[in-house]
Amino acid sequence: MAQRRHPRRDVTFMYVCWALATLAVAGYGLARSTVQLMIVCFVFNALEAAGTIVWATIKQRHVPLSLLGRVSSLDWLISIGLLPISFALTAPVSGLIGARTTLVAAALVGTSATVAALLIPGMRDVEGRPPANAGTKTRAPAASQA
Repeated sequence: MAQRRHPRRDVTFMYVCWALATLAVAGYGLARSTVQLMIVCFVFNALEAAGTIVWATIKQRHVPLSLLGRVSSLDWLISIGLLPISFALTAPVSGLIGARTTLVAAALVGTSATVAALLIPGMRDVEGRPPANAGTKTRAPAASQA
């Protein structure tokens, strides 16, 4: 069975996928038919999944195993912690400017923020660095049954 290799510039790949996925949100606001919405949904989810797979691999490669659970928990807290604020703002904004305009604006603002995050100094320093967990066991050995 063939194995796919991890992207050489993994952080860049991840952020480009996420930026394009965020930009695809504009498609929800611009779509005029069910088929167009289906295509937008497919593109959004494919890009989101590709970025997330690479992100999970980056964490597993570069976070010490003793901290991986804590780092993953913090990752989820940050990822979903601001969702209630987003939900609270979406209804009033869409009431003022319309749902379609809100989706397009959210896509543009979100894409800009994602690209800006990629440009933070040091953000891509892990690219090309050997994995911190190379050669270490990822699971505890199974208990022997006597």
